[in-house]
Amino acid sequence: MFRRASAVAALFLATTALAACSSGPDYPPPDLAAARAAVDGVDPETVNRYAAVEMREARSYLDQAEAAWRQENAEAAQRYATQALATVRLAEARADAAEARAAESDLQESLQSAPGATGTTTSPGLTGTTGMSPSGTGVDPSTIGTSGTGLTPTPVQPAPVPITPNGR
Repeated sequence: MFRRASAVAALFLATTALAACSSGPDYPPPDLAAARAAVDGVDPETVNRYAAVEMREARSYLDQAEAAWRQENAEAAQRYATQALATVRLAEARADAAEARAAESDLQESLQSAPGATGTTTSPGLTGTTGMSPSGTGVDPSTIGTSGTGLTPTPVQPAPVPITPNGR
């Protein structure tokens, strides 16, 4: 009986030791899937236009991460996947910033070429034909909504009135 229990215990220990020495985890690192999704999910036209170098780097890191995973090197796969994910985020941020600068430039050009624009600054980033108002706000209230100013009134919504159970 003792021999049988010893044999079972030895077999269990050997199986456990072999399982511990097996080839790493059966699932890829979480950042590998996230990096793959991030690389595949970017707007290629925008990112390739404004951050092509960063996208090439991100794809290279992703390729290295996938190669490391196929070679069962989970640590390297995680490291390259993390780098790929960070580089994709950098590319997206640079592309977004470049798009914002381009939009700002387009807006400035359209404001400068607007009919009736004299270049008189009424507030930061806005030009108009009215100069300073008596109130010092930069816009003469009597010209709001009239042609030539480019300004239209914004409707004001009344604040909601809370209803209480007793009607007060």
